[in-house]
Amino acid sequence: MGRRGMQKVKELMPEVPIEIYTGTPQQSLRLLYWWLELHETGDIKHVMFPDSQGLGDFINLFQSGSCKLAFGVGEEGKIKVAMWGQQGGPGIGFVSYWMSKSFRQHPYEGLAYTFRLYQLVFGLFDVIFGVTCQEGMQKVHEKMGYELVGEFPRIWSGERWWLWKLGRDDFCAMLIDLLGEVPK
Repeated sequence: MGRRGMQKVKELMPEVPIEIYTGTPQQSLRLLYWWLELHETGDIKHVMFPDSQGLGDFINLFQSGSCKLAFGVGEEGKIKVAMWGQQGGPGIGFVSYWMSKSFRQHPYEGLAYTFRLYQLVFGLFDVIFGVTCQEGMQKVHEKMGYELVGEFPRIWSGERWWLWKLGRDDFCAMLIDLLGEVPK
């Protein structure tokens, strides 16, 4: 994506609406539809640990309040991009991210939502950790400024996975490099 594309992302960022899950009936229905989409697309095995893939465990993860969820909603009312996480210590968060397959076809808007979600997370944490079992996501993590902490064999559903770390300063430096500033 060139400078013009990044300018478009920068212009979109303040306008993208992000919701914080508070457990309203409408949000809970969105959660149910999101869970269905995760299963229908097969994404559930890439973004949720096995003990959170069943409907009850998935819903409880967010309704219990122990895991915070922020998301963007498409025109059809379904979750199209989401980030969720838990505190792992003072200033430390363990965070996960997902974008719908259909929304991946909209790079400017998708990146604007992604950056806004990260800004929200870095309002809470100084450093975040995330895991992936998708080998193809390594380059994406590197471009975002993540540092690879380690690789772990056969832990996540028998697959190997990678643990990544990203600091607020590294994220802001990446935004400055791409957008010329850290948008408000």
